Amino acid sequence: MQVPQDGCTAANTLYFYSLGQARRMLDEREKLIRRIETKKDVENRQAYVRSKYEAMFGEFAECTALNPRIVGSLDRDEHVVEKVIFESQPEFYVPANLYIPKEGDFPAPPVVHACGHSANGKAHDEYQRLCIALARKGFVVLNFDPIGQGGLRRCQDGQRA
Repeated sequence: MQVPQDGCTAANTLYFYSLGQARRMLDEREKLIRRIETKKDVENRQAYVRSKYEAMFGEFAECTALNPRIVGSLDRDEHVVEKVIFESQPEFYVPANLYIPKEGDFPAPPVVHACGHSANGKAHDEYQRLCIALARKGFVVLNFDPIGQGGLRRCQDGQRA
């Protein structure tokens, strides 16, 4: 069997088709974004994107008070880690670590780190190294446990987070 120049074979046809579709959509999006010039253009784009999200996922959840609490703190050489619990929705508690650099310009640029597939969530070594590295570069980083991971997994199992 002869393999086409682009590497597409019978086994990966769907992959290359999907890749082509994604590239086409990204190109179209890029053209639309480049046409944004005014505040009204930005507002129109935001309304369009919001309507697409709501069509796919339903309306956005109502904004509620986060009621954050600092439940501990770790003082390190170049940063501080504040152990935080907040409510993403009323009475739905989310454990998080907030990495704050000790030096730099404040207010510092924020980063929200969403954990991947580690069972121990925000406690995973690689995630902690990333958050520490960002704090050392002057970012404030919020690293939270997703549902089913880390502290939220322990809460679901009936254990204390």
